[in-house]
Amino acid sequence: ALSANAIGGDFGSEKRHRNDFALWKSSKRGEPSWESPWGPGRPGWHIECSVMASEVLGAHIDIHGGGSDLKFPHHDNEIAQSEAYHFSDSCGSCDTADSQWVNYFLHAGHLHIKGLKMSKSLKNFITIRQALQSYTARQLRIMFLLQQWDKPINFSDQTIAEAKDKESRFNSFFNRVKELLRTRPPYSIRQKWEEESLDFSINDQIATAMAAVHEAICDNFNTSEAMTQLDNIVTAVNSYMVKSENPKAPLVQQAAQYVQKMLTIFGVTDNADVLGLSSGAQGEESKTLSKVLTAFASFREQLRSAAQADKNKTLLRMCDELRDETMVELGVRLEDKADGSSVWSLEDPVALKREIESKKAQKKREARLKERRKLETKVQEKTKELQRWTKALVDPVEFLRDESKYGSWDEAGLPLTFADGSEISKKARKQAVKEMDKHVKDHTEVEARGGQTYVQTVEKELNDLQEQLNHATASSDEESA
Repeated sequence: ALSANAIGGDFGSEKRHRNDFALWKSSKRGEPSWESPWGPGRPGWHIECSVMASEVLGAHIDIHGGGSDLKFPHHDNEIAQSEAYHFSDSCGSCDTADSQWVNYFLHAGHLHIKGLKMSKSLKNFITIRQALQSYTARQLRIMFLLQQWDKPINFSDQTIAEAKDKESRFNSFFNRVKELLRTRPPYSIRQKWEEESLDFSINDQIATAMAAVHEAICDNFNTSEAMTQLDNIVTAVNSYMVKSENPKAPLVQQAAQYVQKMLTIFGVTDNADVLGLSSGAQGEESKTLSKVLTAFASFREQLRSAAQADKNKTLLRMCDELRDETMVELGVRLEDKADGSSVWSLEDPVALKREIESKKAQKKREARLKERRKLETKVQEKTKELQRWTKALVDPVEFLRDESKYGSWDEAGLPLTFADGSEISKKARKQAVKEMDKHVKDHTEVEARGGQTYVQTVEKELNDLQEQLNHATASSDEESA
């Protein structure tokens, strides 16, 4: 704070109290400047925010947000100066509810990139526009939902992979539900819950998870736990549709609609009335398209089964290309189930294409990693082989001539005494004979293979493998960068 006697006169930079902060600063050359009783200057950092907020919202604010690093001193200082300005002349002790400037503060956790806080100074700043070039808006939203809003979040390949996996699970779930409703509509099958069936059990699981979602949202907007509970509903209903002899469509639909509703509230999808993360055609056009796609999927299913039976790789490849390229461009997802059947769903072509390309890229990365590990194993094995044959080139007579260990040897090169002159023990001689026999065997074999020329060939093979490994490692590093 500025001293009262500083107005119109000379004043120093000393604080009256160590907790004081600057409301007004003298401007340096080139900085914005306004005239004041203390000379030309500019507002301090804290007062700027208080003035702007008060100008728009007045003397009382319901919610004030900011990063967790702004709790102190910035927000503390904002409170002090704002409450002093708005209430000091009228509230006396200023400890009533009417004298409170902000009712609630929300402090969000920081976004970290590879363990470091994202900032321009660290040159690890990623804009939303840049992120959307690699990931969909839905994937980014899911990634944030899977974290606590008031805790740091690490933006990494792992966190975005978790979001993609969750998106895929929800997509697959909705597709299965829609397939059930298409093939087994409520009016076509008896819907009464049976005592010995899974109907009552799944209903209890769904109700428990729904209550847990509500509790999580009431607990400091714990979206991470809420998403876990939604995932529990997905797992339970998926299991029910597989294990139940007669899954009840209304029960499944109710669970799916609840999951859809919550994902709409969270901003993951924008239509609570249409099952799925992407909306498709509606009305009569949708009914006609549904029949066409069902017939098409059935035909491809039969063709694929016949190709598998005849081991016709060309037809199988064409079926895969139809699924992963042609239909993707049209916004149709075709999924081949474990039992050989196929299901379809309408989705956003751009998002679907990006997902398929991502899966293909992941398969390529896994293939490269597998090849890299194979090369690493080959390099290790070839290194041991080179060491073995290089060692085997040594003349057996010279093999055990280690003067730091032994003092004398016989004509075959076996040691007679230790370096200190003491006679070698029976145990030590037995060990030496064993080593010599193995070496003689290797020496005989390497000479039979070509001796030094063979060892040079092995060395060249090792160098070639090492070069391949270096290339594979460099390619992996470029992908990770």
